[in-house]
Amino acid sequence: MVHYRCVAVDVDGTLLRSDHQLSPLVAATVRTLRARGIHICVATGKLFASIGDLVTTLGLTGPQITGNGGVIVEATTGVVLTCETLTEAELALIRVTLTTLAPSVPWAWYTADAIYTDAAHGPLDTILGQYHEPPLRHVARLDATLPAPIKILLHADHATLDALRLATQDALGERVRAIRTTPDFLEFMPTQTHKGAALAHVMGMGGYRADEIIAIGDGENDLSMIALAGMGIAMGNAIPAVRAAAQMTTATNDADGVAVALRHLFAEEFLEIERVGN
Repeated sequence: MVHYRCVAVDVDGTLLRSDHQLSPLVAATVRTLRARGIHICVATGKLFASIGDLVTTLGLTGPQITGNGGVIVEATTGVVLTCETLTEAELALIRVTLTTLAPSVPWAWYTADAIYTDAAHGPLDTILGQYHEPPLRHVARLDATLPAPIKILLHADHATLDALRLATQDALGERVRAIRTTPDFLEFMPTQTHKGAALAHVMGMGGYRADEIIAIGDGENDLSMIALAGMGIAMGNAIPAVRAAAQMTTATNDADGVAVALRHLFAEEFLEIERVGN
């Protein structure tokens, strides 16, 4: 029987409900496993500053994956352990492509610890605020005077983002990856940067084998870590590609899907807790 030692779990659409809140059952389940020595590693597209309260509430320690794999942060100290940024050449390619295809769509320039934009205050601020990201830093221009970005995020209506993704594929080639992280966002990152690559780093740090890893997610940006893990779990609200890639599907994020899956896979541990409690 496999002894799982690490759970990598997406945040929005997975760990959190649709109202971006943590359910009591999911919180209790995660804290229980954490107390029994299981490493809980959140794997999110957001900045570490955005999940600080979540990390504290769940009592998480050790490496945590942020920026869709672009940054790994030590939960207790906030120290950045790894940071993968876009190169000048990759950024120039994105700039030329988007200036041609989407000149009016505003950018969010994500660094390891801040988000910049040259757009006026508006919908981009609002939507990122709903995801609990820190306030955007509005600047005159997005250029080399800023810290190198880990990713570029675009927000527009769903049809525009769908069309833009298709239109940019040929222009970006194999150097830059365009990915729909949620229906609201289209993100551009180095091809080699993703949650799966970051999870491989975490495995090396903790000495975990792939068959000791559980990965849980709902979106396209979770596919790489689900493919790497010994046990990949799709949320009930996951996109079809995630369901197809996963070994099992659990309930939705609004029906405590993370808790349902983990209490099934760690059934003996929870039965033991109940016996001791009785």
